[in-house]
Amino acid sequence: MAAMGLRLAQRANGVSTLHGAVSREMFAGLWPGFDTGEVPITSITNGVHAPTWTAPEVGRLGADASDAELWELRRTLRTRLVTDVRDRLRASWRQRGAAAAELGWTDSVLDPDVLTIGFARRVPSYKRLTLMLRDKDRLRALLLHPERPVQLVVAGKAHPPTTAARSSSRSWSASPTTPGSGTGSSSCPTTAWRWPAASTPAATSGSTTRSAPWRPAAPAA
Repeated sequence: MAAMGLRLAQRANGVSTLHGAVSREMFAGLWPGFDTGEVPITSITNGVHAPTWTAPEVGRLGADASDAELWELRRTLRTRLVTDVRDRLRASWRQRGAAAAELGWTDSVLDPDVLTIGFARRVPSYKRLTLMLRDKDRLRALLLHPERPVQLVVAGKAHPPTTAARSSSRSWSASPTTPGSGTGSSSCPTTAWRWPAASTPAATSGSTTRSAPWRPAAPAA
C-alpha cells in the first residue's frame, strides 16, 4: 500500500525532518537511479497557528516585557486554566447526578501557584500516554514534593474503534491513586491531576474528550 501510494501520489512528505530522511532511505528503491538524498519525499514539520493557539495577552506584552510581567501573565493564564478545569469538573459531576452540596471539594482542584504540565494530543497507544504510570512511586513523589510539587492536566481523545487507545485513556483516568497516597484524579471533559487531593471522591474511569484552543505553557521549576 505504501508503494502504491507513493507511485500514484503527486507528492509525498514525511512529518519531521528525520522522518523525511528515513523515508527517502526506506523507499529509495522506488526511484532507481536517484541518489538517496534526491528521492522526492520531503518533510513538513507540524506546527500551530500562533494567533489562535496563544493567549492574546501574550501578543500584547511586546518584546520588551520584563521577567516580572511574563511571570505574572503566566500565573494569570494558569489561574484561568485552573478555573476552567474546576468548572468543567463540577459540570461533569452534576451530569452524573451529584448534588451541588457534594461538590465543594472541586474548589481546591489544582493550584494556580504550582508548576503545571499540560498534555494535549490524540491518544493512540504509540504516544505512550500511560508511560509515566509505570513507576507510580516516582510519579507520586513528583506530584507531592513538599517544596516543588507538580500537577498535570491531560486532554485527549481515543479513537472509538481503537481498543488499546481507549484502554490507555481509562488507565490514565482511573490510575493515580491508592488509599492514603494523597494523589487523585477525576474523569471529566478535561482530566486533571491535582495537588493535594485530600477528600476527593473515588476516581472514575473514562476517556478524556477535550482539546482547548490554547493552553498556558508550564513555568520553569
